[in-house]
Amino acid sequence: MISQKKVWLLLKFTVALKLLWMISLLRCLNIRWDPSNILGYRWLDYTDADCGPENVCNCSAVLQGEREALEQAKLLTSTKDFQKSVQIPNAYYINANLDCGKFKSSRKYLTFPLSREEEDFPLAYSMVVHHKDFPLKTNLEIVRALQSLKGSNSLESEKLPENKQWRVSHAHQIVDGQIQPTENIKEPPPFNLSIMSGNAYIVVNRGYIRSVLEDNRILALIEWAKDTFSPDEFLWATIQRLPGVPGSKRPSPKYDMTDINAIARLVKWRLHEGEVYPECQGNHVRDICVYGAGDLQWLLQQHHLFANKFDTDTYPIAVYCLEKYLRHKALAELF
Repeated sequence: MISQKKVWLLLKFTVALKLLWMISLLRCLNIRWDPSNILGYRWLDYTDADCGPENVCNCSAVLQGEREALEQAKLLTSTKDFQKSVQIPNAYYINANLDCGKFKSSRKYLTFPLSREEEDFPLAYSMVVHHKDFPLKTNLEIVRALQSLKGSNSLESEKLPENKQWRVSHAHQIVDGQIQPTENIKEPPPFNLSIMSGNAYIVVNRGYIRSVLEDNRILALIEWAKDTFSPDEFLWATIQRLPGVPGSKRPSPKYDMTDINAIARLVKWRLHEGEVYPECQGNHVRDICVYGAGDLQWLLQQHHLFANKFDTDTYPIAVYCLEKYLRHKALAELF
């Protein structure tokens, strides 16, 4: 059972016509942290014998931004032989999962807390599983980041720009699988709420979630939002500014927060490259940077918990070197 201590929720909700709630509680049920087992955790570290694509390059040098290593990673990524070698067919996962225990052991998944601190501060996630939503922090670092919030939430919440007002001013409908605006003008939001701008990646406490499920103002807002365009890009941001919601901020513009200041997710937008952050070292998809190996050094200097986007089909070294770094760091934190 989850303890009654304050539990933080890192959430990614996708909301279209209907809200789908998927909360999976990540808590060790059978294996508890035991300080006497620390030395035995060494087998969980990644080694050259694990045969990951990062073994063909120097991940340490890549993470430090060394030019020669980055050029080598870029060259490898562009070759067809390398791209073919890192692609894993679906049949592999189907066959590997026939023996779940062996699969988890061979992949060295961490299925138990590595410290008492992590065990005493269980996290809950709600997410839409995708291959693009990779962490920048170890679980222990995430726990400490959430503890440092001291009851506050962390999510983008700004005044809705004029050029996005159409998203909430007109009713929308699904036509041939696409969201289309109609000529029907919507009634003002319930309780005269101010609609804020945000995104679907949020870090909020348990009280916030309880308000989402029980507060009449929020329930009315959810109902009102069902025929708007992309409700997840304003719903959570609006709730964050409601008086009485645990961890929320007042609706004053003094409390506006951008995605670069919120800790949930880091994105490089093409429009702001060279000004807010360095230029993308990968490529762009819908004006969002798909990170390459050259982005890793900068990414690890940021306070965000997760980053978007990664793609193992185009820039596998970025993902594998980051994964290797986080595993080393998680185990090093034990000593």
